[in-house]
Amino acid sequence: LDLTACRRIDDDGFERLAQCLHIKTLSLADTTISTPCVAKLLSSLQESLSSLNLTRCANVDGRALGSALRSCRKLRLRSLRLRATPGVGSEFLLALRSSTNIRPAIEVLDVSECRAVDDSAIFEMFHVPFGFAVDSDDESVRITDILPSYRFDALLQLNLKGTGVTGGGISMFASYAPALQELDVSSCPRVNRECIERIVDSCDGLTGLSLNGCSDLTNDSIQALAPVGKTLVKLNAEGCPRISNTGMRALARSAPNLTALSVAFTSVSDAGIVFLGGLKHLRVLSLKGLVGVTAHGLRSLASGGSRLELENLNLSGCRNVCDRACAALEQLSSLSRLSLHDCVDVSEAGVRKLVSSLARLESLNLRGCSRIRESVLCELLRTHALRVLGCDHAVTGAVRELKDARKYHSGGAAGPSNPNGGSRRSPPARSPLLNGRESSELEEALLQHQLMLDELRPPRASPTHSASLSSSPALAAHDGALFSRSSSSFSSSSSSSRRRRRRRCQSAAAPIHLPASPL
Repeated sequence: LDLTACRRIDDDGFERLAQCLHIKTLSLADTTISTPCVAKLLSSLQESLSSLNLTRCANVDGRALGSALRSCRKLRLRSLRLRATPGVGSEFLLALRSSTNIRPAIEVLDVSECRAVDDSAIFEMFHVPFGFAVDSDDESVRITDILPSYRFDALLQLNLKGTGVTGGGISMFASYAPALQELDVSSCPRVNRECIERIVDSCDGLTGLSLNGCSDLTNDSIQALAPVGKTLVKLNAEGCPRISNTGMRALARSAPNLTALSVAFTSVSDAGIVFLGGLKHLRVLSLKGLVGVTAHGLRSLASGGSRLELENLNLSGCRNVCDRACAALEQLSSLSRLSLHDCVDVSEAGVRKLVSSLARLESLNLRGCSRIRESVLCELLRTHALRVLGCDHAVTGAVRELKDARKYHSGGAAGPSNPNGGSRRSPPARSPLLNGRESSELEEALLQHQLMLDELRPPRASPTHSASLSSSPALAAHDGALFSRSSSSFSSSSSSSRRRRRRRCQSAAAPIHLPASPL
């Protein structure tokens, strides 16, 4: 049962769920439920409930929740998500550890953004003196061999993102979770090579690791992942500026089975991208914000025998990506999602050729591509089966009308059945708003729409002129009602472009007006 963000349900309504004795999965994220109400639900559903989500429940206190969990002797939760839940700290972790029915069974634990979860809470949880270290020359001796064992034997996913836990607390928790497969320590302070070494030493079956924002990581930290390289399939190293091309070389050698990789906002350049061409199983790659990535590096991902079967590629903020880079991407025939956000050197010709070459492309982000005109975006929406087209002009007349037409046609329903299984999408069709209109008519309507906006909203008006406009209630009301969503898109139009559009509109045989309903 998923009641996420149902804020109009109060405790009286939630208490009625106690009558549903067979609920196994319950999501109450972002609701107003209180701690006493949660305790009643846990007591009533303890024999069936296996998954509980209390993310961002501001009225739930972590300390009282721990007591409620400990009192439910038959409760065997397998998933517990408490992201940004107030009061989750040392007392809650102690209650979780002492719960002999939950601790051995839990598989997913999310305490992200709980700032009270820090090193002292982790050490206290396992009855370890704060700052304790193993004093032995024997590398085979682990901390769990010396101190009492409170192991989380079934824990597979642990999320400590945004907590106050440092490298010592993370490695301590990992020591008591030998089956851990996915670990998220994004934005945790002082995560360095020593921490990585202790994590991989304790969790030899690690498959996913998120290190987003761990600025202390270096290329040596990437090399320390070698013991789990064969099992690692997901790695997020976004926002680690000290990781460079040397780290990519080590990663390509030690982790050949990676399927998802993010090196956004690092120091990786073309020389490092070349090494990624050897990751044959890579499907998702994020190079966001890498100004050193050019057509040369992207060509190495899509040429010859090293061609990757990428499905999702993020090049947002790669300012040196141009039409030559788009030409290199044409060889990635399996690409279905592509982001060129803020790639200002990409032109209309490059985008047209790229989209026509990628038959499987479904999502394209062109926000910030200032050289792409709105008429070209309309053309892409009409002639290609793009489900999403992110662009700066998406709220303006013609593009919005075309997007509404696509939504009207799809209707959120699946297409006709495919004899080979699954379903296939129907070819794009027009809504009733577009019936009888040719592409040239739509472009002419777009020109007149832009001209009308220029007349009603002149750019960079002087204070005197702005005051005169605001003094006319009728014009202000009309302007605010019809064009409030499109003001930012046309605020920078120059007078020369307005004159060109006016001349083109005046040369038309008959003016075409857009329907008023989409605007």
